[in-house]
Amino acid sequence: MHSQPKLNSHILILDGDEFSTLSIVRSLGRKGLSITVAAANKSAICKHSKYIQHFFTYPDPLSDIEGFNQSIVTHIQSRQYDLLIPVTELTTLPLSRIRSLIEEHTTLAVSDPLSLEKVTDKSQTFDLAIKVGVPVPKSYYIESQQSLNNCIEALEYPIVLKPTRSIIDPTDDLRAKLNVDYAFNSDQLQKKARSLLKTSEFILQEYFAGIGTGIELIADHGEIVHAFQHERIHELPLTGGGSCLRKSVPINPQLLEHSKKLIQALNWHGVAMVEFKHNEHTNQSCLMEINGRFWGSLPLAVSSGSDFPWYLYQLLV
Repeated sequence: MHSQPKLNSHILILDGDEFSTLSIVRSLGRKGLSITVAAANKSAICKHSKYIQHFFTYPDPLSDIEGFNQSIVTHIQSRQYDLLIPVTELTTLPLSRIRSLIEEHTTLAVSDPLSLEKVTDKSQTFDLAIKVGVPVPKSYYIESQQSLNNCIEALEYPIVLKPTRSIIDPTDDLRAKLNVDYAFNSDQLQKKARSLLKTSEFILQEYFAGIGTGIELIADHGEIVHAFQHERIHELPLTGGGSCLRKSVPINPQLLEHSKKLIQALNWHGVAMVEFKHNEHTNQSCLMEINGRFWGSLPLAVSSGSDFPWYLYQLLV
């Protein structure tokens, strides 16, 4: 990918309070593109980057989706942007739902709504993985207390409680972030399940011991055109969670092949990160999730020479 940027290309990047967003800003700014950044937080870190020309704030999409959507639409109507890049699920999902309105004015850096739904809803993600032959942990879909009771005798501990979605839209219109949790015995599981069922259906999964491994990629309508791999050295919490220390490693051909099957089945267009747990002793792997957006460890990839923001610009613009 060696094309030159369009003269006076102007890019709007959201979620300006994320370190991954700062990596995007720096990548595209170094290429000479004109950058506007927006965030819900007036003190967002990207506001202080030397690479941005403009900064504005929008209503918090966690508490005011309609206000957020209207703010973005109003802004892009008044300016000419070649590309709009939402960085987190907080902004990606609402804008995907008004994609046709957004794309009257600019290109939205999000894959198509059907593909995005399949990676956002983890139950659909795992169904797809099984269909294309990608290994997943043994799983139980829990939608009620009764469905939990039906499988509880068969469970082995520790067990993972994984909400089907990372962000839910409860009836009171206040969106909520949900995290993966763990239970180490039946009593603990019952207590955590009752709490979680108040807001979300979830998946119970066997605990698969292995190193957290990500295949980061960019795809052109289902064909992976560039890939990068990292391993998690340290997670918070230690039982499994977001990575806080990671390293680049050579690509594992098996994990890349699994990723190709999923990306092709999704006809994915744009960036994504396919996350696995890989057991080096058994050489077995299991799919954990697919992030249908830029990922938190993006700065590592860019620093290592895989300039995904620039690749995305070339693909879409």
